[in-house]
Amino acid sequence: MDTMKILLGATVALLLAAVVLSWQKMQEDNRNVSPEEMARVEKQITQLQLEQERIKAEKQLREIRTKLPGTGMVAAAPPSTDKVAELESKLAETQARLDAAEDETTKAERDASVAEDEAGLIAQRDLESRDRDLRRARQISQALLIATITEYVEDEQIGSFAVVDIQRPENVQSGTVLDIRRNTGILGKLKVSEISGSEAIANPVPESFFGGRIDIQPGDELIIPPPF
Repeated sequence: MDTMKILLGATVALLLAAVVLSWQKMQEDNRNVSPEEMARVEKQITQLQLEQERIKAEKQLREIRTKLPGTGMVAAAPPSTDKVAELESKLAETQARLDAAEDETTKAERDASVAEDEAGLIAQRDLESRDRDLRRARQISQALLIATITEYVEDEQIGSFAVVDIQRPENVQSGTVLDIRRNTGILGKLKVSEISGSEAIANPVPESFFGGRIDIQPGDELIIPPPF
């Protein structure tokens, strides 16, 4: 038990030292660190300091109840009731503060994560505001998947058509026109002509393909055209 306590105390001390060094580095580079991230690290430092206090109080309480001669643990003289009560009260208070600090650390970590996500979103929107193609690619990639092409047939007698697997039947009916998505680009359009259960037959709209060249492959996705 004592060995485990010593190892735990040493681990907490090392963690505290590492976090303090990280915090000091952040202070040096504070222009690149969000206030939420600084607050998160400060809460971690407080939590680790309280953990050290808790371990120290437990050790003091244990030692006042026993004495440790070189040959092993032997019962000591009855400790002072007031001293034991004082240490127990201190331990309980430290534990309560530690529990509160853990809650604050969790909240700070959540706030830092939200701030990071928001910063990334703002940066992306700023970039997209200056790059129309990037914004278009994002809208295409995020468009709701309606169906997937499972087969494409080119026949001179009956014409070209695609067999599609419908994922969202509520968005598909005879005459529905859907865009063909591959990665973050739109190749052209398909018009649904027949529906049978979860499958449908759709015909390419030739004028929607760049240069009139129809390029359709199994695995291409069908989406509702984004509002560019």
